[in-house]
Amino acid sequence: MPLVKIEQINEDAKILIWHFQEESDFFHQHLQKLYTGPLPWTAMPEKRKREFLATRYLIQLGLPPGANVSHMAKDPNGSPGLRNPRLYFGISHTREYVSCVISKCQSGCDVERYQERILALAHRFMTDEEMAWSTESDRLYRSHLIWGIKESAFKTWRRKRIDWKKHIRIELPDWNMNKGNFSGTIGNDTGTLDFYGGYEYFPRFLFVWTLQR
Repeated sequence: MPLVKIEQINEDAKILIWHFQEESDFFHQHLQKLYTGPLPWTAMPEKRKREFLATRYLIQLGLPPGANVSHMAKDPNGSPGLRNPRLYFGISHTREYVSCVISKCQSGCDVERYQERILALAHRFMTDEEMAWSTESDRLYRSHLIWGIKESAFKTWRRKRIDWKKHIRIELPDWNMNKGNFSGTIGNDTGTLDFYGGYEYFPRFLFVWTLQR
C-alpha cells in the first residue's frame, strides 16, 4: 500500500493520499470485520467496488481510535461524514489515486491527474481575472489549481446548484510550482462559506484541500 502522503494539518484535520494498486479482495478482507449485516459493496461493479473499498480503507486509516468507517453516512446533499464523533470527510479519486481529508469542520479535497483538456474547459469555470492569472506561465498547472480549489470548495460548501464563475471567489495565491495556500468565499442567496486551504503539485497529479474558516 503506497501511502503517498499523510499530514496532520492542524489539531482538527488530517489529509491522506494513497496510490492504490491492490485488488478488491485486499480491502474486503480488512474491512468486512467492521461491518454488520449485508456488505454494501457486494453487488457493485468491480471498478466501483474497488474505488469504494479503497476510499473507506484510507478513511479508516485516518480515523481516531474507536471511530468506525462503517458508520459513515451521507447528508441530504450527498456529503459524507460521521455523527459520533462528529467528523466531516472530503473524498476524491482519479484513476489509481485516492485522497481524503478528515476534519471536525466542513471540508473538501480534490486530486486530479494533469490533462490538457482542462484548457479547453477553462472558460466555463474561470473568471476573466483567473484566466488572465493562468495565462502567464505554466498555464496547464495554474488552470488545474483553479479547478481544484473550486471543486474542493464546492465539496466543503456541502450544497448543490452553484455557478463556479459567479459564486466562488478565490484570493489568487502567489504562484508556487511546489505547494502553497489560498483562501476564498463560496455561496449564493442560500448562504455563504469562507474557506482556506492548501495545494501541492506531485509529478502526476495535483492535490488540493479546503476547510471551512
